[in-house]
Amino acid sequence: MILKSYAKINLILKVFPTKEKLHPILSVIDKIDLHDKLVISINKTGKLNVNFKNANIDNGNNTIIKVLKLLKDETNFKQGINITVYKNIPIAAGFGGGSSNAAVVLKYLNKKLNLRLSLKKLNDIAFRVGSDTPSFLIDGPVIISGYGEKVVKVKISSTSSFLIVKPKLGVSAKEAYGYFDQSSKISRKITDVEMKKLNNKNNIYKIMFNDLEQPVINSIKVVAKLYTDLRAYNFDKVIMTGSGSAFIAFSRSKKLLLLAKKELALKYDFVTISKRLKTR
Repeated sequence: MILKSYAKINLILKVFPTKEKLHPILSVIDKIDLHDKLVISINKTGKLNVNFKNANIDNGNNTIIKVLKLLKDETNFKQGINITVYKNIPIAAGFGGGSSNAAVVLKYLNKKLNLRLSLKKLNDIAFRVGSDTPSFLIDGPVIISGYGEKVVKVKISSTSSFLIVKPKLGVSAKEAYGYFDQSSKISRKITDVEMKKLNNKNNIYKIMFNDLEQPVINSIKVVAKLYTDLRAYNFDKVIMTGSGSAFIAFSRSKKLLLLAKKELALKYDFVTISKRLKTR
């Protein structure tokens, strides 16, 4: 079986200051057409094997292995699972590729092996893999809160196409939240009125923000340079996704997106035009 594992972008990422290891958040997440390809086969060996192509990821220590072990502990399934992952989603970029991979495998095996786990149970397992993973159990845009375990569907409206740019340097979530903790730790307020504007194309760009963006920009020169380069094009909105280091640039002008893609591809490691995933 061949499965697609889609990336996400954060349109809003509000981080609450805390002295604890994990930060409470409020985030609006959308899924995009950038994806990894997973080839999954089931056998009778009882062994769990995961291999990655196009990326330097430990085959024995990754989100897919973690979710397979958690699922096996929960259900005691006997089958062997072989998974080959063809990576297209950049790593340490803020797209949640590893979380998406784990969620796709979890949903597929629950159905294929007839494990009959409820969405709540799947959510519990997903959250033990990582705080982003539950958001991929539900198709389309969602609002996540708490530590990532609370997920609710939402309708949003924004330009369907946008530019993605990532420098060669990646930023881990641990690094980004560390920079946030070292900063003034001021989290932007967001009101219920603003949240209602998510489904209004004329207003959504005005309320997009990412509390991790400025601390990362202030701490990493390469990221700051990318942000400056993107701002020079006068896009409708430029925002860092997740913990970075990738940025999303929105524009109603396809001509501008194509021009920026051509020019920035000469300077940066990963540059592409992507689209929102259409959902029913």
